[in-house]
Amino acid sequence: MISNSYTLTGRNIETKVAEFVRNFFQSAYESRYTGGFLRVFEDYSFWNKNSPMVCIRVDTTDAEKGKLRIEVITGGNSDGILTKRSLFGGEKHRIKAFAKELQTFCDKELINVAD
Repeated sequence: MISNSYTLTGRNIETKVAEFVRNFFQSAYESRYTGGFLRVFEDYSFWNKNSPMVCIRVDTTDAEKGKLRIEVITGGNSDGILTKRSLFGGEKHRIKAFAKELQTFCDKELINVAD
């Protein structure tokens, strides 16, 4: 299992960030709760012939202060032909793919992002 966290800061970013996360992988289970939401989905790995699970948690507790937190967790790929640390379809790949798309989105929307 691998995880990474990000803190996003900016004015009026909650709606934009929520839309980005929901569009990252559209067919996901979503659980909403006071202070944020959680999206969970399986992402098939051709290389490892399995489907690792990806969880994206968005914490909106401090949204009024212009701060959101995102946590991405991947797991369930360690028994594949290529290990979970592989760049080819593994857990690390999913973390890096999300980070790359998040950074592109934040650059476009002028949102500050920190790990």
